[in-house]
Amino acid sequence: MAIRPAGARISEFFGDKPDYSALGNQATADAAKGEVNTAMNNARTSATVMKAIADEQAAEHWADATRETGAIQGQTSAVSGIASAVGGLGGLFSSGGGNDYGSLGKHDFDSNVWQGAKAESDAFSWS
Repeated sequence: MAIRPAGARISEFFGDKPDYSALGNQATADAAKGEVNTAMNNARTSATVMKAIADEQAAEHWADATRETGAIQGQTSAVSGIASAVGGLGGLFSSGGGNDYGSLGKHDFDSNVWQGAKAESDAFSWS
């Protein structure tokens, strides 16, 4: 037990006490800042995850579109080659004069029609 000297007031004996109101206010402010930081970090993490998922899906869509574009170009080339070949075959049977066979057997393989059909045929791929 503490002994109090004569004439001293009790408040002088106990001395200064901490400002509990200020300590409580500071603790509340620190806790609020911590909660805000946690919420912001969670939001940033979620945004990063969602962006990564969106980027992955965009890349998949781009790959699908590129693949389909290639398939369409291949089909267009095939149809164009077939049309050129049919046009070239039609030229074989045009009237060549005095026989019933037209110009069959008189092929001009240097003509633009034959060269175009050959180039398209060489470029075509079934894959």
